[in-house]
Amino acid sequence: MINNKIVSAITTSGTITIGNYLGMIKRLLACQKDFQLFIFAADLHSLSTLKNQKEKINLQQRILDTIILYYACGLNKNNIIFIQSEIWAHPYLAYLLMTHINLGELQRMIQFKEKSLLFKSKNKTNFIPSGLLFYPCLMAADILLYDPKYVVVGKDQKQHLELTQNIASRINKKYHNVFTIPKIYDFDFKNKIYNLQDPNLKMSKSSADKNSYISLFDSKKEVKTKILKAVTDSENKVYFDLKTKKGISNLLIIYAGLKDITIKEAELEFKNSNYYQFKLAIIAEINQTLSLIQTRYQEIKKNWDLKSLLAINKKKAQKIADAKIEFFLKKLDLK
Repeated sequence: MINNKIVSAITTSGTITIGNYLGMIKRLLACQKDFQLFIFAADLHSLSTLKNQKEKINLQQRILDTIILYYACGLNKNNIIFIQSEIWAHPYLAYLLMTHINLGELQRMIQFKEKSLLFKSKNKTNFIPSGLLFYPCLMAADILLYDPKYVVVGKDQKQHLELTQNIASRINKKYHNVFTIPKIYDFDFKNKIYNLQDPNLKMSKSSADKNSYISLFDSKKEVKTKILKAVTDSENKVYFDLKTKKGISNLLIIYAGLKDITIKEAELEFKNSNYYQFKLAIIAEINQTLSLIQTRYQEIKKNWDLKSLLAINKKKAQKIADAKIEFFLKKLDLK
């Protein structure tokens, strides 16, 4: 049987930006012709980062809104979108995998190192939630349960995927071909989308400055304000150079991504334009894209029976995950 599965995750921690759309969602849409996508809302992962009770209360609604938004962007119903915590096999397999992962491997994860330093500094104590340490175990389970050929992850998750590959290889060697060893799907989208106010940082929904990112829910007025305020330089010439013109280069990446053209083609289009003319064109392109997504979002929210669709997807995902757990337990002589 040909393996045409791709696994990816939906973050539940906040607003989806134009950076998320160009860097992840739009690339996933291009895959759905040739692959079946397994996309889960990673609510279990969010438990290690939720800050207060209000965030917990709003989590379920954010999950549903984000799933609707993915469909609004163009994801079709043939793909399986589900909620991570509804499939018991995710934490179950995570525990089974923990018995095959060394503590040193988890402590070497870059994200754990960085986040643990933040916790120490903020709380003035050595207390660190264990969820930060064991996060890669759950991530590995999220992937290995579905035996995908490819996984879609950000560059900051590459180390975690490498650990997943190592775990799968280790278990396969010991118990003979339990898991498919997944590869990273290369979207050929090399350029990050950067912060509009500080192009040395990547665009992030967690930024305190709302002018630093474009949300997929932004109004036309908000988009215009944010793009006109976007940091550039004093040269007033539009061309791509990430070293000396990072602000303008970032805007070129956004424009080219939305238009499905190359950076070179975008440069030629604005060869004789000043920054104001260039920004007006970007504003128009962003607003056209967001208008289509937002209109579709409202239609889906009004007319689709999302709960029934998610229930169907849950059964499909659960059937596959249950079979994998059963298979692994037999390999472990626990069945």
